Amino acid sequence: MQFTAIEILALILIIIVAIKVIIILINPNLWYRFVEKLYVIPQLISIVGLILSVLVLYFIINAGISIVEILAVCLFVALLMLTGLANYADDIIGWAKEQDVVLMVKKLWIYTLVWVLLIAWGINALFFN
Repeated sequence: MQFTAIEILALILIIIVAIKVIIILINPNLWYRFVEKLYVIPQLISIVGLILSVLVLYFIINAGISIVEILAVCLFVALLMLTGLANYADDIIGWAKEQDVVLMVKKLWIYTLVWVLLIAWGINALFFN
């Protein structure tokens, strides 16, 4: 069986999610220990995540999927996350209010920049192409 790049990316997600769900159902503490080790250097994970996301975006774009379609899928995923996180709104809002917004903006500058670039790319594709 020959998989396309998109199918390989989907398979990677399927495997990761399946492993995560199985581990959490069997032994949640094992998952927490893994996550604690994974995020021991948050800046490194952030850089690795950014590099991987650019690589995935490259493969998706080269497969013929437009930025508009990608952003539509992002909306779907954001709404799905909203569904899961809504139960924790009080905790999340409480945590957010305790944070130093200026410091958060400084720490999240690359993340914010990437989203601004993606949105600008989407606007350009929708209205100027």
